[in-house]
Amino acid sequence: MGFRDGVLRILLSAIGSDGTVYIGSRDKKVYAINPDGTKKWEFATLSDVYSSPAIGLDGTIYIGSHDNKLYAVNPTTGLKIWEYTTNGDVFASPAIGSDGTILSALTMESSTL
Repeated sequence: MGFRDGVLRILLSAIGSDGTVYIGSRDKKVYAINPDGTKKWEFATLSDVYSSPAIGLDGTIYIGSHDNKLYAVNPTTGLKIWEYTTNGDVFASPAIGSDGTILSALTMESSTL
């Protein structure tokens, strides 16, 4: 997973309440790793993932990609719940406000969902 020339390209990660580790990678994927180290699922984007996943109160995984999209992913199945096309590459980790608003920094401008 995430290997290019034998080197793992993990950028940032987040840990869920059940111990699952969610990892964004430069191989255009997000990985969920079980506490025992086995792969739970992988989710493909169209470009590198430089942001750390954010985890919502309901467990939803939010991740930005350099494909100009912010994704919501089911933490159990790894299936896409929704995607939002932004005006630029998402390079910073999403932040979740107390009211559930998702904020994301872009290379071109800031965007609020």
